[in-house]
Amino acid sequence: MHRSALLYVSPVAHDQVPMANDADPASANQTLHAIRGTQLASTTSGSGPDLIWGHGLTMTRALEDAFPLIDWSRVPATVTRYDARGHGQSTTTPDLTDYSWDALAQDQLELASALGIDRYLAAGASMGCGTALHAAIAAPDRIRGLILVIPPTAWEARAAQTDQWLTAAEIVAARGVEPLITARAAIAPPDPYVGNAAQRLHRD
Repeated sequence: MHRSALLYVSPVAHDQVPMANDADPASANQTLHAIRGTQLASTTSGSGPDLIWGHGLTMTRALEDAFPLIDWSRVPATVTRYDARGHGQSTTTPDLTDYSWDALAQDQLELASALGIDRYLAAGASMGCGTALHAAIAAPDRIRGLILVIPPTAWEARAAQTDQWLTAAEIVAARGVEPLITARAAIAPPDPYVGNAAQRLHRD
């Protein structure tokens, strides 16, 4: 196994990954929206200007609650968090083009419309960051600002990142998800990161 080729996968056993049915606060008050052939699950909390947050690839609202990047109780905004297509409590579609940056951005923009949100702060980490950027390009009049965390790779660096995900997918297909989780537990998660101090990258 080429550990250097593995990306961040939450280093917890598969049977310990928070599920929406396991008293998960993110699913207790969630709503489902029919968006472009899928069902997107979202939750909204707080008060203030509208903010829509997108998680990273392989993450979900439940996992972000377990391994938080942000203390949402301190954010002065009406925050909508959602599971992206093919993640968490949202449904999966078989067409791979549904997962392009442009398509993910359209999902977010149509989710905002379904929620009655005209203009909003587009925010996110990694895949969610890329989604926010593409939403701003697609509909600049609807995005009042951007909050970008852990930007994804692009341009020259994107091919290497793609190879890493393909390697991870091959491992899962051949041996299941457990070997990937076990290998990833030895690699520090990206910074910034909040939660278990043993799983953070510390800077001087």
